[in-house]
Amino acid sequence: MASGLTTTLTITGDRDLFERVSKAARSPRELMQNVGVLGMNSGAFRLTQILAMKPKDAVRTGALYSSIKAGADGKPGEDTIFEISDLQAVVGTNLPYAKQRQEGGPIFPRDAKALAIPIPIALKRAKKSPFDIDPSRTILQFVPIFRGKIIGLLVDGGVEGPLEKRRRKREAKTPYGPGPLFMLMWYVDQEGTPFLFWGPEDLKVIEDELIPQWLRLK
Repeated sequence: MASGLTTTLTITGDRDLFERVSKAARSPRELMQNVGVLGMNSGAFRLTQILAMKPKDAVRTGALYSSIKAGADGKPGEDTIFEISDLQAVVGTNLPYAKQRQEGGPIFPRDAKALAIPIPIALKRAKKSPFDIDPSRTILQFVPIFRGKIIGLLVDGGVEGPLEKRRRKREAKTPYGPGPLFMLMWYVDQEGTPFLFWGPEDLKVIEDELIPQWLRLK
């Protein structure tokens, strides 16, 4: 008689349950689609949290939010990347500034020689450019600085008003002066604010909810 060592595992229990699990395991695409939707919606939520801390970016980033907000059916939008297979879920956005928002880095001017950074709070809220305020380029004065990435200032020099209390009060030429209105810079450094990734909380949802749901355990 041959000698040897064997071990046997016999599974007993709900046969219907085992059949459901086996059938689901043959179609992993359903799971990967749900994982993709989770990743995009989590990214969209993180982006709203970032914008809540930086309200001035909310309008500029509305298209980015829309491009990564997936519906329950996982239907992609025009700028959405949503590629699902049996083995992986690839999600993201085609918008060119998405990577800049995620990773940060220098921002250079596109259609001008320098970036004009508004200085007064009222001017920041108004979102006006130097051309909006001074289209003829006869009001704002350029004060050169040339220090590092700083080129200089655009200043509302104002005009001398009537003599008051032994001094002349300067009256603004624009609604935002008098004084420095813009800082001209070669570029600015933007800090990255990651938003599109699968975090620990997402992995917990996948393990505790999506996988059992896919295997028909819930």
